[in-house]
Order: sequence, then structure tokens, then C-alpha cells
Amino acid sequence: MFTLRALLLLIPVLLDPVSPLTFNLPANSKKCLHEDIQQNLLARGDYRVTGDPQTRTNLQITDASGQILYNKENALNGSFAFTTEEDDLFYVCFESHTPAGSEKVPDQEITLTLKLGAEATDYEELAKAEHLEPLEVSLRRVEDLAKSMIAAFRKSKKRVIAMRRTNNSTLSRLQYLTAFSMFCFIAMATWQILYLRRFFKKRKLID
Repeated sequence: MFTLRALLLLIPVLLDPVSPLTFNLPANSKKCLHEDIQQNLLARGDYRVTGDPQTRTNLQITDASGQILYNKENALNGSFAFTTEEDDLFYVCFESHTPAGSEKVPDQEITLTLKLGAEATDYEELAKAEHLEPLEVSLRRVEDLAKSMIAAFRKSKKRVIAMRRTNNSTLSRLQYLTAFSMFCFIAMATWQILYLRRFFKKRKLID
């Protein structure tokens, strides 16, 4: 069990800011990033698009069923936030459009920061609302992070159990199939032996 001193030593590690993701988006192309997010989890993101001013870059966030959660045309910089209703795979897609007849333009540079759960919570506003001390805010954030980790472990455990059940079911079916195949092979071999025996007897090749 963690002591308070050990917990305080972990705070700087757990509270490291999320590193932004930067990538290039060629003209008239589309690039999507996906993230598997748990149920009832707050997702918050910031984005910045830099490059040729004639190129329009659209941002769209959808779930696995195609439902649009956020849509922004000519996205230059901004923020988005949504709360998930169920465990799902979410797609963050950037698509660039260059006017027809334009000369070759440089790639757009996309900078994206995505925060989930405790990382997306505004603890400064929480501290003001609940009149919390800085140490209390840090402990609250560590507690939220711990809850998120426990939820992730539970989800992973459920997946492992489901996968194990699938493997056991597949193995059981394979065993039945193997036994049935062996039965068919033995039955066919026995029938061939009896057929050949009758055939040779009719030809008087054997007694």
C-alpha cells in the first residue's frame, strides 16, 4: 500500500502535461487518428493548423458508427470537448482542400493535443468552485488518474476474459471437429478394407 510520502513523490510523474502530436498533412489529402475511449469519459482536445493560407483544412470527429461529434470547416486553431456514452473507437480526421488551379503548395502542419478523463478536467475551475488548496487539487487529480487507471485495468481484464472464453470455445469446437474427422477417417478406411476384401473374394484372389 502506498504511503503519503510515496504518493507525493508520484505526483510530478502523474501530472506531466500531455505532449502534443505534430504531423504534416499534404494538400488535398485526409488523415485520421483513432483512439479507444472508455464509457462516460471526458475527452478534450486542442488543435492548430499552420501552412498555406489558401488551403482549407476541415476537422471532423466521429465514433465507430459514423456519428459526428465535432465538425469544423476551415479549422485553424481551437478546442473541442465531448463525453463518451459508451466504450467506442473514435476518429479524429483532418482533410485539406486546395483551390483548383493552385500551384504546388506546402503541407499543412497539424498540432493536436488530446486529453482524456482526469487529464481533460479543469482543476483550476474545480479548485475555485470547491475552495481547494493546491495540495488538495493535486491529490484530487491523482485520485482521478488512479480511478481512470483502475477502470482501464478492469476493461482490459474483461477483454482478456472474453478472449479466453472465445479461445476455449474455439478449442472445444476444434476438438469436436478433430474427433469427427478421425471418426470419418476410420469409418472410410474400414469401409475400404471391407469393400476390397469382398472384391478380392469375388475375384477368388483370396480365401
